[in-house]
Amino acid sequence: MKTAVVYYSETGNTAQVGRAIARALDSVVTPDNTAADRATSATSNASNAPAVVAPIQDEPSLDGCDLVFVGMPVIRFGAPEPAQAFLEEQCAGRRVALFVTHTAPDYLDLLEGWLNACKVAATAASAELVGFFHCQGALAEPVRQYMLASGDAMLTQFAEMAACADGQPDDAALARAAEFARATVAQVERELVDDRAAVVAV
Repeated sequence: MKTAVVYYSETGNTAQVGRAIARALDSVVTPDNTAADRATSATSNASNAPAVVAPIQDEPSLDGCDLVFVGMPVIRFGAPEPAQAFLEEQCAGRRVALFVTHTAPDYLDLLEGWLNACKVAATAASAELVGFFHCQGALAEPVRQYMLASGDAMLTQFAEMAACADGQPDDAALARAAEFARATVAQVERELVDDRAAVVAV
């Protein structure tokens, strides 16, 4: 199975999660990548190492990819414009798993709406959303200072609240991202096997 990991990252948090996902995929062996398969194909890999691991700005090709992991931070309460554009231009009709970083604590009521806005960006682009992961990412200090000095009560409150995300994503968050990646690959691999079986049956 051919996979890709692409992301939009402004401060490095989302890129860090993307690299953790790519490492996890590199260790996954699925039915298409068994020893028997490798013995009969000189081009077959021992793992699902992503064919693409790149920032969205590099305009990576997704040709032949069965599954695309797309990462983004929450910006202005939803998906950033470059991520939305990539989903619209490159991911229509593709299986997509989103990974999203943010500064909010999980108990914040507003968080669910922000995350749903990211999901809507994928489904509105006619992508098939097959997985979703989110975790905290530290707020960049220049951004924090800007928000604190803005004079806007809401921005000040968010800047103060974001202290709970300092040091994130940590090892535990990256481990969860890796497990999400492995579980998503397993799910999609089962779907592909079922699809092939259905074609043969016809």
